[in-house]
Amino acid sequence: MDFNQATDPPLDSIEQVRYYLEELKSILVWDRVALLADEKYRNQIYLFFSNDDVSAARVNLSKDEFVYCFEHLFCVKEIELRVIVEADFSSELLGSIEKIKEAWDRCYGQSVSLSANDYKDFLERIYSGIPKKGRAQAFTQETIKKVLFDSHGYCMFLGCGERLDIDSLTGFEGNYSYQAHNVASSENGPRGILYLSERLSNDPKNILLLCDKHHRLVDKVAAADYGAVELYRMRCGHVEAAGRLLNGLRFSAIPVYTILWPVGDAKLAPPDYREVSECLSVNQLRVLGQRRDLSCNDDFLGRSPDRLFSNICDVICDARDSIISQTKSHDYTGAIFAIGPISALIGLGALLGNKGKFYPMLRSRDSGKWEWASKDPKKNCLTIEKDGSFESGNEASLMVSLTGCPAVMQDEVGRLGYPVIKISAVEYGNGSIPHPDNGLELRKLIHETLHDLHDKGFEKVHLFVCASNAASMYIGQGYDLNHPTVIVYDFVKSKISPVLKIDSLEGVVLINGWM
Repeated sequence: MDFNQATDPPLDSIEQVRYYLEELKSILVWDRVALLADEKYRNQIYLFFSNDDVSAARVNLSKDEFVYCFEHLFCVKEIELRVIVEADFSSELLGSIEKIKEAWDRCYGQSVSLSANDYKDFLERIYSGIPKKGRAQAFTQETIKKVLFDSHGYCMFLGCGERLDIDSLTGFEGNYSYQAHNVASSENGPRGILYLSERLSNDPKNILLLCDKHHRLVDKVAAADYGAVELYRMRCGHVEAAGRLLNGLRFSAIPVYTILWPVGDAKLAPPDYREVSECLSVNQLRVLGQRRDLSCNDDFLGRSPDRLFSNICDVICDARDSIISQTKSHDYTGAIFAIGPISALIGLGALLGNKGKFYPMLRSRDSGKWEWASKDPKKNCLTIEKDGSFESGNEASLMVSLTGCPAVMQDEVGRLGYPVIKISAVEYGNGSIPHPDNGLELRKLIHETLHDLHDKGFEKVHLFVCASNAASMYIGQGYDLNHPTVIVYDFVKSKISPVLKIDSLEGVVLINGWM
């Protein structure tokens, strides 16, 4: 049960505080007391924590009465102080324990612990209300080393990441870094806070390492736009991202290939180094050397779609040959960042096969980034059902619906009239195959389905797929030499038509193309 007094007028007498705490003891035995204040200390909320339970009270007492509460009523050895710097308290914040807890968590970077003596000093300072002149304690060598270690020598400003040990224009090496405070070292500074500035001046978690231009930006050019909370988020984000990327050093290194074939009028970008690292880390892998770009959208500029796709089989085979030849010395292992028409990706997957260790990577349609939807595999992502008799026959239809099941695809399957096997995602979407292990499950399911059809005498399978780029390649990898001939359908000018034939003897053969 939460007990929130903050919605009422503040407690302004010792008797009110004592009565509140006596009532509170009937529902909560607290082990920690904290103080959440606004930037000018005009509003002070005391939070009483007991594991996950929190109760709150606004208190407005004299200095001596506050000391008495600390020593006799709060029953704690220290209080943690946090300050909201982006805005004063609002009625919306005061009215909800959840909002108060959110504000408390948001201000982690502006916090100090106050012992009994610290608390007295804190009260003296805020009751005087007079900011100290000048800057507080200078950085110690220990703090400088800690901040440098956390930054790994790169600018912590979000999206910058500039190396701070070399000038990229001249090549001169040196120290080009600047330390910047979240909460300003001076109480009169643009992000200064009475009492807190002095206490946090030499605290590493309150300091970012920045390049020259972003140091000037946050301190001079646009100081009002970059509050302490925003800068602290940048610091945490940089440390977290650097940790994730550097964790990849412990993983096995494999070659990385990018293949960008046109999809409509879209011009898609290859993955950057961070996207590559994060995708590979899901497989506990890391990139070997540099990314190897086998084809990009620019390769097809000025060429009509008809001309391009009339040669799609040669394009697919060229990509396969490059990957196979370059991975021979790496046990035929590589990560494939490929995007293109569904049928082309299925064909590439079929030619690469499942004997090597080729890992298709997902491009998220939702975020526009190369990333897996989940860092852990999910259970029961797929369902399979059969429609019609499969005791024996010559031809069958296989529908794989992962991102959707368009009516035009269902209509064509119905028009063919062959027995139908449907493999569907439990939840449609680009992330319906959220993890590489789920991709391997899909590949195994395709392989077993085609193998079963072959054993029952089926010679041809009509394959209809609506899936992500990575899932399409896993589907292709499910094909094997002793499987029936597969006719791959794709969307052509708002229709769905047979495009490629995958055959154990002929390989990948163009049927009608995209013309």
